[in-house]
Amino acid sequence: MKHSINILRRIVALMLLSISLIPANAYNYDEEAGLRNFRDKSYVAALPMLQRAAKAGSLPALDALGQMYEHGWGVKADRTIMMNMYNKAALHNYPPTLFHLATYYYDSGQTDKGLEMMIKASEHGSTEASMALGKLYMADDKEKAIRYYRHAADNGEYSAFNEIGRIYTLDNDWPNALEYLTEANRHNTISNDMKLALATMKAQGLGTTKNLEGALSLLTELYENGYEPATSLYNEVKTAANKITAPVYPGGINALYAFLRKNARKPHAAIPSALNGTATVEFIITPDGTVSNPQYVRRCNVRVDEEVMRLVRLLRGWKPATKGGKPCSTVTRLSMSFSPAYNAEIQFTKVK
Repeated sequence: MKHSINILRRIVALMLLSISLIPANAYNYDEEAGLRNFRDKSYVAALPMLQRAAKAGSLPALDALGQMYEHGWGVKADRTIMMNMYNKAALHNYPPTLFHLATYYYDSGQTDKGLEMMIKASEHGSTEASMALGKLYMADDKEKAIRYYRHAADNGEYSAFNEIGRIYTLDNDWPNALEYLTEANRHNTISNDMKLALATMKAQGLGTTKNLEGALSLLTELYENGYEPATSLYNEVKTAANKITAPVYPGGINALYAFLRKNARKPHAAIPSALNGTATVEFIITPDGTVSNPQYVRRCNVRVDEEVMRLVRLLRGWKPATKGGKPCSTVTRLSMSFSPAYNAEIQFTKVK
């Protein structure tokens, strides 16, 4: 009998728990579905759900209803109801509502009250408010503007990097402009005009070392997206970035051939005709002007082959080739023959 009573008590407790969960589940459904309809601009469908959720204490629902009655979305605009909804959420310092109230005050000409509310919204984490304050102070108090933009960026609004970069660009503070615009570009929040500014810094070496490849990458994106102001610089940088200069031996090409003739040792063979022909060695002139990775691509006689290889290893002190002003490697070939007549020819076959 006692066991049966315990089982009955457990059943009753479970029933009471299930009943208590019904309002919470209904509240969650109304809030989620109501806000989903609100975001989809299905305001008529959203209204009853948001009203029930707001009555149960949902701050997002109160804020959404405030916006609907402010702008007349799905309902007749009503300032009294709007303020009632906004004020209930504002009592809890709900950041989106503080921002919407601030915007309302500004739009209705109550700028002092709007500024006070906007600052409060920012202090409670509204990135929209921080962005608005950054824009407000940008002309007259750049330090304060940067502070608000940084607050927005710290809370996930990465477009603020773009605006901080804009401020530093206007002040010709290139290192800081480069830093923040690079961050904006990394987060895909950079505007076209600031991307063009960043490309210009890289192309001209403002606040950084000159980087034509980096500039061209940014300019290509702008050009392919139809941003007309970038066209002129795109064409200029594209030409410069693809300009190639050949490597230079100390003293020039004539000095190179003079060195080869002076230092060449004519091979000997029991049968002189065995030395007839040409040997070719391919090698790399590196960005630091040294010779690396020499290898035969055409053989003649072992003595001729070895002599050409020896001479290649003696070719030091090159001024490297450049592409877009940047030192790069050059694939080079030296072809030489000693019989029946001496001849030497060098070719720069590829820059990489």
